[in-house]
Amino acid sequence: MEDYGIPVRPEYIVQGNYTYQGGYRGIHELWKLTEKPTAVFVTNYDMSMGAMEAIYDLGIRIPKQLSVVAFDDFELSVMVNPKLTSVRQPLVELADAACELLLRRMNGDESDYPKRIRMKPFCVYRDSVQNLNK
Repeated sequence: MEDYGIPVRPEYIVQGNYTYQGGYRGIHELWKLTEKPTAVFVTNYDMSMGAMEAIYDLGIRIPKQLSVVAFDDFELSVMVNPKLTSVRQPLVELADAACELLLRRMNGDESDYPKRIRMKPFCVYRDSVQNLNK
């Protein structure tokens, strides 16, 4: 969000501890807010599945009332209804970079320690998003 100059609303950030229950509870917390979000970004598989169940239990219509984006393009993204828009990481490139850095460190090269590597993920658009601000 910072990269694109979009303000972060603290009340929209819910910690879910990367668990199914955390995703479920997070949607319930967000849906109690007076000004509900129009979209959620869920950060892992377990939380995504918990969020999807909470959305179903609350009767929230995706994407009519809430757009949903999951992190990591897991197989179930295309098996749920609607199909989930997902952010996919460049896994091969991440593995290559990690192995190269590990080899350098094992050989004593700490010239760029600590090193931060950022790789651009890409979005796989499916049926779970729409522009609700039209």
